[in-house]
Amino acid sequence: MNPFQPVNFKNIDHFLESLSTEEIEITLQLRRLIFECIPFVIEKLAYNVPFYYGKKRICYIWPASVPWGKTIKQGVQLGFCEGYKLTNINDFAQLETRKQVALHTFYTLGELIESLDIVKTLLFEAANIDGAYRKVKRREGHFKN
Repeated sequence: MNPFQPVNFKNIDHFLESLSTEEIEITLQLRRLIFECIPFVIEKLAYNVPFYYGKKRICYIWPASVPWGKTIKQGVQLGFCEGYKLTNINDFAQLETRKQVALHTFYTLGELIESLDIVKTLLFEAANIDGAYRKVKRREGHFKN
């Protein structure tokens, strides 16, 4: 077990069991949106929270109750790993940017439902950004494009 992460979730279900009622409602709605907007996405735990992958990391969901992610005190963050490339970022005034990542914290399920159209637009765009990457193959210790 990592000393910075006092919990090591076995799978997504184990992760979901650890969340508060409000966080689980928001998290499940975000997961549904992600799978709806990016059907090819693969969900994996990274840093013991769900990350969503295509060719690269596309986005993640980070609830406040995750004990090692003290960046927020309540709510659930939806982060876009290549957020600095999003062109629709100005449509969502509350979207915070940090170097590469763009994120927003949802404090209630109602807030998320009010923002559905914007979130879907950002998810579609994030999927398109991911689709622009070429798959990198490894051959004998060297990268080949």
